[in-house]
Amino acid sequence: MSRRCQRVIHGCLALVGLLGCSEVDRLRMRAFMGNPSAQVELARMLHTGEGTPKDDAKALEWFHEAAEQGHPEAQFSLGVMYATGE
Repeated sequence: MSRRCQRVIHGCLALVGLLGCSEVDRLRMRAFMGNPSAQVELARMLHTGEGTPKDDAKALEWFHEAAEQGHPEAQFSLGVMYATGE
């Protein structure tokens, strides 16, 4: 099974509990399902520690995921993180 398919299945199963989820959890689910805008927003939040514990390693992963899909803000942010050594 492809990685994308696994994401979709996992995301769909997670949707069952959406009503009880926080905004960050819902954003995380959309990012996990492959939404590049959600991936960038989640990466930004992880990078700054806004609404979730700061985690530059995870932020880098999410920026990379979105950048691979051609998201320009993700590509820029990924470049800045590499250039600054974050």
